[in-house]
Amino acid sequence: MIAVMALGVFLSAPVAFALPALQLDIVGGTYDPLTETIVAGTDVYTLVALIDTGSNKVKKLDLTTEEFFISVALSPQVGPGHSNLGSFTFQGDDVTGTLDGVIDTTIDATAEMIYGSPPFENLGGDQGHDGGDVGSHGIFDTFFTEFSFVFNSANTVTGYNTADNPGGPISDQDGSLLAAFFQIDATGLDDSVTLHYDLYNTAVKNGDVDRYLFAPYSHDANGGGGQPVPEPSTVLLFGTGVLGLIGYARRKNLKPNH
Repeated sequence: MIAVMALGVFLSAPVAFALPALQLDIVGGTYDPLTETIVAGTDVYTLVALIDTGSNKVKKLDLTTEEFFISVALSPQVGPGHSNLGSFTFQGDDVTGTLDGVIDTTIDATAEMIYGSPPFENLGGDQGHDGGDVGSHGIFDTFFTEFSFVFNSANTVTGYNTADNPGGPISDQDGSLLAAFFQIDATGLDDSVTLHYDLYNTAVKNGDVDRYLFAPYSHDANGGGGQPVPEPSTVLLFGTGVLGLIGYARRKNLKPNH
């Protein structure tokens, strides 16, 4: 009896989950469970990068100088040949660099983008994929560009999980997260593609530039243009569920009546 009561207390107690070290969100955005992505409802929106200052890996970094990166990729996959797919703008007070070195600029898709997968290793050509790069997760290889920035220690916000509570952070001087804000205008982007965002920082290993910390693919963001592409794992689960329902229906129809 005591064991049963103890089990009941355990099951009813709230469970605390650690936040990812890095997350993305969109102000006013919603979470799409099919694509496992925070999605913008309009072509003009604010993208938010978040970092958990309490993470053990983050504590090893000097956040006053550490550069982080947001890759902006075209989805569904485009390339390797260039296409004329319009343009978009990416602006932010904390941006420190872009592919062409111009801050607060308009990016032509795909003329001012590179084909492959991030992070950047070869600015003069294709980005060959290796195990240390951002995983494909149904997005790469495609055309992308990359923006670097440094988190501002003054932009503290309340800790939250963007997959559970998307839509933008709440300013909090005692908050456990730092936030960086970027203004996106995708009204000039072709409707056949959308913008997919990944967040990470990098480390060099044996001359190879690899990701170090990165936002989980379930905490990515999408906005502008067409509809985001479902993550491969989500498609697999959905397909398995459909097959299960078909099998159940067939068994039910074959069951003899009494």
